[in-house]
Amino acid sequence: MNRILPTLLLVILTCPAHGLTFEPVTLPESSDEASSIRSSQAYRHKGTKYPMGYHALIRSGERRADQIFGLLHDHQGNLIHKADGTARISQMNDYSSLLQVDDALFMLTQFEEIPGAMYLSQLTQDPNNGQLMVQRTRPLDLSSVNGGWNHCAGSTTPWQTHLATEEYEPNAAGRDPKTGKIDRYYQYMASYIDGNPQSLYPYDYGWQIEIRVEGFQQTQIDKRFAMGRLSHEVGLVMPDRRTVYITDDAHNTALFRFVADHPDDLSSGTLYAARWHQIDDTHGGSARIEWISLGHADESDIKSAMAKKPMFSDLFTQKAPAEDGTCPSSFSSVNTRFGLECLKMLPGMDQIASRLESRRYAALRGATTEFRKMEGLAFNPSTRQLYVAITTIDKGMEDRKYRGSADIRFDQGGPNHIRLPFMPCGAVYVLSLNPAYVATEMSVALRGETADDDLENFCSVAHIANPDNLTFLDGHDTLIIAEDSSQGHINNMLWAYEINSGQLTRLLTAPLGAEVTGSYYYPDINGWGYLMCTIQHPSQGPASTGYLGPLKVE
Repeated sequence: MNRILPTLLLVILTCPAHGLTFEPVTLPESSDEASSIRSSQAYRHKGTKYPMGYHALIRSGERRADQIFGLLHDHQGNLIHKADGTARISQMNDYSSLLQVDDALFMLTQFEEIPGAMYLSQLTQDPNNGQLMVQRTRPLDLSSVNGGWNHCAGSTTPWQTHLATEEYEPNAAGRDPKTGKIDRYYQYMASYIDGNPQSLYPYDYGWQIEIRVEGFQQTQIDKRFAMGRLSHEVGLVMPDRRTVYITDDAHNTALFRFVADHPDDLSSGTLYAARWHQIDDTHGGSARIEWISLGHADESDIKSAMAKKPMFSDLFTQKAPAEDGTCPSSFSSVNTRFGLECLKMLPGMDQIASRLESRRYAALRGATTEFRKMEGLAFNPSTRQLYVAITTIDKGMEDRKYRGSADIRFDQGGPNHIRLPFMPCGAVYVLSLNPAYVATEMSVALRGETADDDLENFCSVAHIANPDNLTFLDGHDTLIIAEDSSQGHINNMLWAYEINSGQLTRLLTAPLGAEVTGSYYYPDINGWGYLMCTIQHPSQGPASTGYLGPLKVE
């Protein structure tokens, strides 16, 4: 395998002796290496070198006791089959939480599938070296919430619950009233019930899901309706245990902030959407952030309203725009993930619309719905800064362009708040938060760079490309960045970014075709640290749920 190596050599970070540094992994130089999981093999802490590596806890299709990890089930617990009659085994395992319940340790894994799936695994930990092993696993029954939908990234709350997501919510406005069909993904979801999309309700999907693990056989599952319905990538709870930042993953989306009424309780609160006030457009741009209230809601009220099965036409009147993109009198134009629309809110429907159609409602209230592929979130408590990954700066984030060429589709009918140059390799932004955990400013922390002389990688292999999941090593000033790139880097990578020095260390290279997902740091589980990392849908072999470490960082 031929590869043009960068002139920049990645070295061990030169942080203070008390810091945590990693030995870098080299780029793949052969076909075998390009098809393998390759990771850093050592780290230094307080000047001492320790071994580490990537450890696959469990792979899709592996059996533990009487269960096979990744099998998909319908609402009655029966296996879901492919067209050829074989059982569907997902290769789309994503975020996994590590949860300590009394003296037991559990891992809850979500699968980015339609229908969605979650598996609860009980782990053992070797007290001598910190190594984890899966003792047993089982699928969770999601029928109490009418099934799950495309579970992407997630987080662990400060009160030790698993906060899952449902990404790419079905477009309720596009539902055919005669057949119940919306698109092929909605048809996939119908396999969870009886194969008939008329049996589904589109507003059941597109939420944050909170799971409390009380034991291997006992969990509590709740969809958090007060937090809004959108294309949830991740929700991250701030140290006040009330504020949750939520990224909306698609094109022409919004950045949301939910403030719960009470700590450790996500069942009621106020939802906000960001309004970008651009300051400049250089290096990915910067902006002042204003927050627009979408109102207060209690999930019991939203549940009551949803029990009546309102459809899109019960919330809005919709008219087609004219050929020039303008809307009829008394209708407002919005441009969101679902394109240019002319909408009018029906009387008395504000609260329910703010939760069932949070992005459209945010656009009507003047928030910015022009973000593109907002992905992971990570928080640095020492600087009170929040990091957010933007996979690619294009479409609505450009100024009436698409990939640098004139194109009005993604700004037509909208306010065109974000006006940035096309950046195909993406960027990680940093948001400054005030003492109330309200973001006030947003600018680029680091970004990818295109490669001028690499025949295989569109983006420079010395820099990040198309960042996705993020996590922060609290106390070590290090941001972890996972990639989801199909052309930027042919092998997706996992990076450590030391925020003070600005240096990057490559921690892992994934096999060809694989996305690096589920990055999340657990600093202290019985004295050991674990950097969770999933290798999703490789071209060859099964997906792997595992971790980098263990790290002895007391």
